[in-house]
This record gives sequence, structure tokens and C-alpha cells, in this order.
Amino acid sequence: ALAFWTLLVLVVKGGAEPVSAAKIPFYVGLSLLGIVLAALDRRCALESQLRFVALLGGILAALSVLYFYLSGPHAPDQRLIAIGLWDTAIMAAHAVGALAVLGVFLLRGAEVRPWLWPLLFAAAAGYLLFLGLSQTRGVWLAMIAVLLAVRPTRGSALLVLSLVLSVILLWLCVPELFLQRGLSYRPELLMGGLHLLEQNLWLGLGFNP
Repeated sequence: ALAFWTLLVLVVKGGAEPVSAAKIPFYVGLSLLGIVLAALDRRCALESQLRFVALLGGILAALSVLYFYLSGPHAPDQRLIAIGLWDTAIMAAHAVGALAVLGVFLLRGAEVRPWLWPLLFAAAAGYLLFLGLSQTRGVWLAMIAVLLAVRPTRGSALLVLSLVLSVILLWLCVPELFLQRGLSYRPELLMGGLHLLEQNLWLGLGFNP
């Protein structure tokens, strides 16, 4: 239903590249179909597959940090991005944060073999480094809120403490990171977004930039 609604919005509102935009619902549908097929595979539980994805995401987050800072000099205001398709700062931080939260809840109560602990620590360090250096404060607040709101445990409390300590350490070592983007334009952006929502309540703006 959402795919048909997206295509309807594209037809009515249009877009800069309608053919490319029309592919998005099909890509999303294929991704969801892949998740359904993986869940139906009895050889490996879906939870185990998602745990592997969360572990791999943390390791790739660490590699993204290394690649970004070792690939050459960047502009002073250049923010950390991920390797691969997540090459935009805000979307990369949201995706990596979602994977980190997914990994926390999937690994809670799971039996972990001893040889996996170094990989888990490396993945956790990768998540903390990437999310801390991405400077996306909205993701920090969202992760803390989720980890505290959804049945807090000792592990989630330790993770929240690690996040808070990482932010404090960043603030002490590199305070200019927190001063680059203040709250000066946030109210204007919020009011502008509400105004656009009021003008385009049902069909939105489509795929127009």
C-alpha cells in the first residue's frame, strides 16, 4: 500500500528524476521480500542473521572512521561519512545508530561464545567512535532515550554511560565540534517545516528538491 501511495505522490507531484524515483518503492519491496525469505529459512534463525549484520555494521563503522581520517585532508567543516552507500553524514549516523540499537537488543540475553567477545568489543568501539565523531546530536539523544525507555538493563545502562562519557570526552578534547552548529536556525527550520506541512498536508512535496 505504501508503494502504491509513493507512486501516486510521484505521479501527482512529480520530481526532478521521476524514473529514478519510481524505482525506490520496488527497491524497498525487494528488501522487505528478502527479509521475509530470510525469516522463512529454517536453517538459520532471523535473529542470528540480524546479530551478524549488527556485528558487521560495527566493524564497518570502525573501518569508515579509519578510512575517513586516513584518506587525506578534509575541509574543517567536513563531517564523518560512512564508506559505501551511506556517504551522507546525517543518514549515515541514523543508520549506524539504528544498527547499534538493534545489536544491543538482539544480543541481550543471548549466549556469546568466548571467541566472539573481541569482535563484539571491536564492533562496539566502532559504533561509539562513528556516532561520536559524526557530531549528529539528534542521534545521540534518540539512542539514549531508546535505551532508557525500552526495559533498561545493566547492559543498556552501561552503554548509555559509555555514550555519555564519550560525548563528555569529545567536549573536553574537541569543544569546537559542539559549537559549529548551534540552535540559532532550529526554530526557523521547524516553523518552515510546519508551514510546508500545512501547505502540502496530504501528498507532501513529492520528490522535488
